[in-house]
Amino acid sequence: MAFPGVVAAVAACALSGTVHGDDGAPVRAHVVAAGTAMNATDSDAHGRFALDLPCGRIRLTVAAPGFASTDVDVEVKNQSRVEVTLESAGSGRLR
Repeated sequence: MAFPGVVAAVAACALSGTVHGDDGAPVRAHVVAAGTAMNATDSDAHGRFALDLPCGRIRLTVAAPGFASTDVDVEVKNQSRVEVTLESAGSGRLR
């Protein structure tokens, strides 16, 4: 039974990770999570980032100057972790 004005509690989870270039070097990037909620952050000089999100499936979009942006689908559970590798924009590879 639904009660007007009552919002269901959503389990809180955390997603952390690291962004690297295709050469293995850390990359400062903009990280956007879209799913049941949206959140965004930037990775630090070591490529590390962290986001607080509702638990569940999200799409992570990662973009940085000089690299092709990439989307990663992630199932966020409690303390999830993801590694993202960005390809150099001039790599000549077809996606």
